[in-house]
Amino acid sequence: MNPISIKKLSKLKPKPGDVIYLKQGTYKDLQVSINFNGTLKSPITILPSAGTIITLTGKSNLKINGSYTTVVGLKFHKCTSNKTIKIAGHHNRVNNIELSNHLKDCEKMVQITGQYSTVDHSYFHDFNTLGCIVCVDRPNDDPNYAMIDSCVFENRKPVQGENNGQECIRVGDSKYSLSKSYSVVSNNLFKQVDGEIEIISVKSGKNTIKHNTIYESEGCITLRHGNESQVICNEILQNGKPNTGGIRITGSDHYIFNNHISEINGNGTMRVGISLNCGVNNSPLNRYHQVDNCVIKKNLIVNCSNAFAIGVKKNEANLKPTDVFIVDNTIISELSTPLFSDDKSCIGSDLYFERNKFYGHKLGRHGQNHEILNPDDCKLDLEGKCYGCDESIGLNDNDYELEPCRECEFEDSESDSESDSPISDTEYEPDSEKSETDSESDSDSDCEECIKSTDLLEHLLVLIHEHLEEAN
Repeated sequence: MNPISIKKLSKLKPKPGDVIYLKQGTYKDLQVSINFNGTLKSPITILPSAGTIITLTGKSNLKINGSYTTVVGLKFHKCTSNKTIKIAGHHNRVNNIELSNHLKDCEKMVQITGQYSTVDHSYFHDFNTLGCIVCVDRPNDDPNYAMIDSCVFENRKPVQGENNGQECIRVGDSKYSLSKSYSVVSNNLFKQVDGEIEIISVKSGKNTIKHNTIYESEGCITLRHGNESQVICNEILQNGKPNTGGIRITGSDHYIFNNHISEINGNGTMRVGISLNCGVNNSPLNRYHQVDNCVIKKNLIVNCSNAFAIGVKKNEANLKPTDVFIVDNTIISELSTPLFSDDKSCIGSDLYFERNKFYGHKLGRHGQNHEILNPDDCKLDLEGKCYGCDESIGLNDNDYELEPCRECEFEDSESDSESDSPISDTEYEPDSEKSETDSESDSDSDCEECIKSTDLLEHLLVLIHEHLEEAN
């Protein structure tokens, strides 16, 4: 097919498997709406012709409906519209897009309302206006199965006088937060994105936040509403920047595993390494549900102003966390501040601690029952050995059955082995529908990616080893 103007795209009637090439051009105030239907093995693909750039500005927007349609390589620059990109339908994807310098406050810039939608390998940068950049909206309590993967979010300046509405990614909202979204946020980089505490805001259940890197950004991975989410194998490297945070937890049945959190310079309450909020009695959907039955395991927290804030009380939220298991974590700090925050807003809680290692100078009042070790005695080699005690730090997990990640939950029977899609697009099989035999056979192999991160861990141990060598 010869290249066409993007202005003519809406009028086409492509067949499954068609590839549509677009002519170069810059378009102002152009509304593009497509409703095409491909198939799993024969998606419809729309992309610029070789060597061309297509830029949309002003009030321009793109609306994708239908199914199995992929839009590649468009550039949105200095746009002003709310919902500049809207992805509806099912199994639709935007890939390798660039969105920058949004000129007007809005509610959201990229809105996902369809199922099995993917935003991947895209670049979002240079914002100083209000608006969630990528938002998984939930028109009802149906699962989303959305994926936001391998994107870069960079250089977001705070809007003066505002401390909300500046998330990079939000999954859900309070209205349907107690239902399950089954969405995945993975392999993204967040660099110097400021403006609010929720860089990744989770407001629904059963989501996976994995293998992301947050660097010098004023905020946290925030489990704000919903239950049963996983935060696994993320790097949060804040380099001592003020007002930074790590992971903030509200709700129940979350699993926080194998994250590396370093050099948080926060406020002692919600902006610490890991913060556990207090809950509201009989909480409405938009407030704080009690933290309950969560596992915080095998995380590495290094040189943070505080590693933990336990039972952060805010306004009417005064229900302490319950049944939280803090196991096999390693906390190292050469700072004079306590590992457990002494802020007056932290009312503490009786939690379960086991096999953790605390290296520092001061525990804090909520950590007085633990042994504290001298940080000078902790020397790490590449195999994760602590020379001070000659015990493995234990950064692999073989005794906790992880929830399968989104990729593992898709059947293989219809998958196209030659597809370059970042996910398998076959129908989702919920946990409850798996046979007992399948669960047993899959438990050791399905999520090998999630429970093994050797390269990452070796890299982190090298950094820590070098840091401690320099300090001495």
